[in-house]
Amino acid sequence: MFRLIVAGVVVFSFFACRSAVRPPETARGSLSVEPDGLSLVVLISIDQLRADRLDPRLPGGLGWMARSGRVFSNTRLEHARSETCSGHATMLTGRQPAAAGLPGNTVVDRDRMKIRYCVEDNSSQGAILGRRSRPEEGRSPRSLRVSSLGDWLKAEQPKARVYAVSAKDRAAIALGGKRPDAAFWLDRKGTGRMTTSRYYLQELPDWVEAWTVEKVLAPVPDVWRHASGDPPNGARPDAFVGESTRWSMTSPHPVKPEGDTTGSIDAFLASPFLDERTLAFARALITQEDLGGRGGIDLLALGLSGTDYIGHSYGPHSQEARDALLRLDRSLETFFDFLRRRLGSEHFAVVLTADHGVLPLPEWGQEQGKGCPVSGGRIDPVGFYEGLSAELEEVFGPGPEEADDVGPGDWFLRNGYEIFFRPKTLAQNGASIDRVTAVAERWAEQQPGVARVWKGTNLDRGEGPQPMLGLYRNSSFGSGAGADLIIEPAYGCLFSPWPAGTSHGSPHDYDRDVPLVFIGPGIDSGEAEGSAAPVDIAPTLAREMGIAFPPDLDGEPLLLRSVSP
Repeated sequence: MFRLIVAGVVVFSFFACRSAVRPPETARGSLSVEPDGLSLVVLISIDQLRADRLDPRLPGGLGWMARSGRVFSNTRLEHARSETCSGHATMLTGRQPAAAGLPGNTVVDRDRMKIRYCVEDNSSQGAILGRRSRPEEGRSPRSLRVSSLGDWLKAEQPKARVYAVSAKDRAAIALGGKRPDAAFWLDRKGTGRMTTSRYYLQELPDWVEAWTVEKVLAPVPDVWRHASGDPPNGARPDAFVGESTRWSMTSPHPVKPEGDTTGSIDAFLASPFLDERTLAFARALITQEDLGGRGGIDLLALGLSGTDYIGHSYGPHSQEARDALLRLDRSLETFFDFLRRRLGSEHFAVVLTADHGVLPLPEWGQEQGKGCPVSGGRIDPVGFYEGLSAELEEVFGPGPEEADDVGPGDWFLRNGYEIFFRPKTLAQNGASIDRVTAVAERWAEQQPGVARVWKGTNLDRGEGPQPMLGLYRNSSFGSGAGADLIIEPAYGCLFSPWPAGTSHGSPHDYDRDVPLVFIGPGIDSGEAEGSAAPVDIAPTLAREMGIAFPPDLDGEPLLLRSVSP
């Protein structure tokens, strides 16, 4: 993959004065002097924002970045498992999900044959502040294996402040790194308030304590109203087949349907008001913690999750997605205006990207002639894996009737598209892993909607066609810890138990194409040549901020300004 890297050229620092040439590098790969002027770097990750949705014609903050920033229009994730935890883990660590230790939203513990959440922490450190949580509900970055930009910054500038904020705990935690000042998220399954865990703080600051569920929802309207596409407005009409009916297929959508604030959180998530309130919390954080105002450089990472919840329910071409994007465009304009007033344009820089894209509604894809080869585009994973289990039983015999949580005929544990064969079942039936894998692979390859079946042993040995081989290896834990088999879905096919909505998680372009834009003092505007990936963000920012970064990163610094021979 061709990359634009900063090597052997003289580059103008986009954070320094516009006329200043970058000083020579130190032996550690960082700048020998601290850049002038910059006081705050903001990373904004818009969950599920496909690259084709960032339009320079938008009038607000998104449009401003697309028009005025350094746009890497050929940006793709370099891992196959396109999910929230893995996508956010790459951005500020500079490492692929396998190396970072966060390969997806859920991870299989092979020793215990259990599925655990990517940011789960059942120690006392993981306890969520503001409520009594069960151990498995604890949250921290303890599974994150590597350091990140915030950690590098604090190592060189101990007084620097590093914060991460998102409605999703996994987004905030993955962005925050090992030792930020705090990562804050919405306690959507508990109190409905903004919170953190004891890993970061022993108690909430007074200003965060004030962000109860009542404060979160106070400015939010009872319903969400938007256009329906009559006359045509660039999105398809409301109530297209395949859209979710949970919060109504048509405008208006209920936002506070339960009559009580905590019960309204689920509807609130699937609305554009989620990102409005997340950005309001971010403004409060900047003000209360004086980010960018104390000297040196501070770092703030924001995960905006509304686009994801809305996209899952209605798809990226829906009236709901269109209206939410327009509202987010306005909300970001308000946020950027706040930064200009508080810090001045010459003192902050912004990076915008996404953790993954999304598959259009399968029904929409088929209508456009770009869909799944299976009629309807939807494949029931329950039926699929029941069929595989039946095939294994027919060839090798039934599984144990009582062995931990293993039920009759239960030959494997599945985690999304990944299959892990249970050692106890193999032992009871005297079946070798190689024989079972071969039978399962042969059966799965014959099923409609399957493009390819990947064996873990082949991935470990680096065997298979590119580029998919590299994508799956970047998502795998590596030798001995990855899945036994991975199902690669056919292009346009959705493996989902739900009859409506859509999702992501595949290695295909609609899930991996994401935007990447840098903007700030000294950054060239316009489209950059060559390819890029979110894994390049951390080394790019570290180099331009003048801080050292580890030598073993998977990402590479990108050119943000013109070069001279």
